Order: sequence, then structure tokens, then C-alpha cells
Amino acid sequence: MKRIYTIALCALMVVGLQAQERFGAAAVLGLTASQLDGDNSAGFNKLGITAGIKGMTYFTDRLELNVELLFSQRGSQNDLFGADADAFSINMNFLEIPVGLTFKDWLVDDGQDEYYKVEAQAGLSYARLISVTIEDPLGISSGAFEENFSDADLSWYFGGALNVNSSLAIVVRYTRSFGLAYEDINAIGDVIRMKSYFFTFRAEYRF
Repeated sequence: MKRIYTIALCALMVVGLQAQERFGAAAVLGLTASQLDGDNSAGFNKLGITAGIKGMTYFTDRLELNVELLFSQRGSQNDLFGADADAFSINMNFLEIPVGLTFKDWLVDDGQDEYYKVEAQAGLSYARLISVTIEDPLGISSGAFEENFSDADLSWYFGGALNVNSSLAIVVRYTRSFGLAYEDINAIGDVIRMKSYFFTFRAEYRF
């Protein structure tokens, strides 16, 4: 935990430098749509919240380094709607630190505001599991227990953003883990492995 607190402190220091010309900051709020590969369910049915702060270092007008500190919810669920929506779900809460690059294009200048309309984003993210709960009223989890989930997650992401103006952006991302979120052997000797992947739909307000 000391490592993640150190990285988080660095992210906050970046935000604290926002008044300087080469630095900026943003508030982040949105939704995640996630799934666990290997849980015998299909579809991005598990909705969650993602929220936090983002620090930016501007290398050029079109290239920037991003460091974020986020709370994010992931997991798995049988169905998003319908009779089976609550039959089985895995609820995972993370403290997440994505670090990546953003490339901007399509300069807009309306005389009062100047900004780049679109962005491409890519990077890595380190996350620490805060808590996990399994809702399994029908007993279909095949021996999946909370203590067998990995405490840490390293993932890669890519995505894009549409800037409404110089302050507000709409961002879509895809994130996939390098390692496993869960691994165990059930009562009949089958190996259960799960890997996390999810989409993020969020808004960023830049100060």
C-alpha cells in the first residue's frame, strides 16, 4: 500500500501545479461497463462508477502526459436487465492510477475559445483492490471465494475523447488486464481463471 500512496501523492502534486502554464488538472466522473473473462457469462453487464482527478503535463500543444487517481468499480454480472440480472454478480472496488499519453488533433478557433476537437489516448494503469463481494443466491459460482482475487492489477488501455470546448471532454476507453483477477481450483478439480476487461464512458472537466 505504501507504493500506491506514493504514486497517488505524485498525482496530487501534479494537480497542485495546475496554475503553471505547462500543467493542468481535471475532475473525472463516469461509468464503467465490465466483464470477467472466465466467469461463464458474456457481455459487459456489470455497471459501475469511476471518479477522481487527472493531472496533465503539456509537452507540446498536441502532446501531453496524463496521471490520474481514480476510484473505479468493476466485476461481472449475468445480465444487465431481466430476471437473471441479480442471479450472480461479482463486485470489485479499486483505487486506480492510470498513466498515459494523449495526442490531440483538429484545432478549433471560434474567436473566443481555442482547443483541439479530438484526442487519442493510450497508457498503463496500476490498480489496488479495495474490496470484493460475490452475490450468488443460486449457488452457481463453482467455489469462487473473495480471498482468491488478486490484490493488484496491471492493465493497458486505449481510447479517444471528443472535446465539447476547452473545458469539457467526453471520453471512451477500453481497458484490459495483463494478469488474472482470480485463480482457484474448484471442488471437482477444475481450474477457474478470470481476467478483467472493461469500457469506460466518462466526462472530464478541466480547470
